[in-house]
Amino acid sequence: MIVNLSNPKTSKTYTVKVDSPVYIGKKIGDEVQLETIGVNGKGIITGGSTKEGMAMASFLGNQGHKRVLLSPGFGFKDSKIKGEKVRKTLHGTFVDDRIAQINIKLVELKEDNLDAKFGKPKEEKKDKKE
Repeated sequence: MIVNLSNPKTSKTYTVKVDSPVYIGKKIGDEVQLETIGVNGKGIITGGSTKEGMAMASFLGNQGHKRVLLSPGFGFKDSKIKGEKVRKTLHGTFVDDRIAQINIKLVELKEDNLDAKFGKPKEEKKDKKE
């Protein structure tokens, strides 16, 4: 499972790969403790996607997939045809074992140096050949 941590203060997103499924039974909008993924702090689940690539939708109150009719907005970009609607399969608001990726927004952070923990390694300087 992949957890994307977004820090609104620094406008950076950190990707954390977790071996076991975490936050099963939680729903979009729930506040969660981040100690299970190695970060001291709290966050709010803002969304995610399944292994099949279906997005989680906060307006679906179920756990599982559901086909819904969408107008332009969430999950459906603006169309050139006026009044067009599309039927898409979305996942419900609850996290279950089918979820492959979860998005979490940091609310309270007790440590400052997330770049050292999750940041990309520095690129080595290449010597220019003249």
